Amino acid sequence: MSRMNGMRAGRKVKVSVSLSPAVVGRIDRRAESLRTTRSAVMEEWLEEGERRAAERQLASEVQAYYGSQTREERAEDRAIAEASATIARTLDIDAEQACPPTGGRPTRRKPKRA
Repeated sequence: MSRMNGMRAGRKVKVSVSLSPAVVGRIDRRAESLRTTRSAVMEEWLEEGERRAAERQLASEVQAYYGSQTREERAEDRAIAEASATIARTLDIDAEQACPPTGGRPTRRKPKRA
């Protein structure tokens, strides 16, 4: 509910939709429980539905990609994953570093003395 209660930016466009009484009832109960408007509830639900549809589409595309790989491509992916895992096991990610690999500030600083 992070964007409820008028926290959305920009102008709104008024539209008219036809919904079943059952859906309107659920919208009204949700709006009342959150002390917000029907519009805010519907906008939130529509955005969530759109996000989930995009996730399903991405999952489908990933599945199609990996399903289309040749035996050689799958073997190469496995080899890369195994090599990456081997290297990752040797890393001490909690160790203090003077500078990040790309340069710049130290990753951890000592506290200032009072």
